[in-house]
Amino acid sequence: MKYIGIDISVNSTAVCIYDNKHNLYNYTTKKSNYVWIKNTSDIINFKFFDFEYKKIDGFSDTLIEKIKDYDKYTEEIINDIKLYGNEFIIGIEGYNYGLKTTDSIIDISELSSILKLKLLREFPNSKIILIPPKSVKIDSCKMVYNLIDGQKVVRNNIGVAGGSFDKIDMLNAFLESNIQNDLKNYLISKKDDILKMKNIPKPFDDVIDSIFIMEIVKNNI
Repeated sequence: MKYIGIDISVNSTAVCIYDNKHNLYNYTTKKSNYVWIKNTSDIINFKFFDFEYKKIDGFSDTLIEKIKDYDKYTEEIINDIKLYGNEFIIGIEGYNYGLKTTDSIIDISELSSILKLKLLREFPNSKIILIPPKSVKIDSCKMVYNLIDGQKVVRNNIGVAGGSFDKIDMLNAFLESNIQNDLKNYLISKKDDILKMKNIPKPFDDVIDSIFIMEIVKNNI
């Protein structure tokens, strides 16, 4: 069986397809000369998008064009998945209702619905599992760290409970996991530089999530 983990984002969707190795994809609105993309273009398959709706004025026209853009965006994802067959177990992270802006949850809902419908149509023999964001964090923590005697909650090495993981905690969990791939090796070499930054740079946070989501469904956690 082949396994897929998908972290859906309007500007940086990440997909991990396991076919005896981690095949990593990122569908991004960043440019190809972005430093972190340039440095990992041999590790991650990048697909670049410049959404047309951003060039259009008018409420209705903008929203209609956005749907057309999402159709093209998701079609690229579907076409890449088809390269690996037609039957998978697919894990998808659910909605984060804590997003700060209304537009974000609306946009992700529309994009996610289009993608899910296409996955159901194109891969009818596949199983799709929707995982709440908090469960992704908790299960990733369980995968990497051991439950200490007397504790009911799994925590990382500095005492943070899995359900409270942020992007830095997810990065550290990935680096401390038993998962082996070229991205992990690269991030280990750049760990000190990355942790000095205010935020984990794109696309690493999204790709790491997609890897953990894939591992969660692969290991039936």
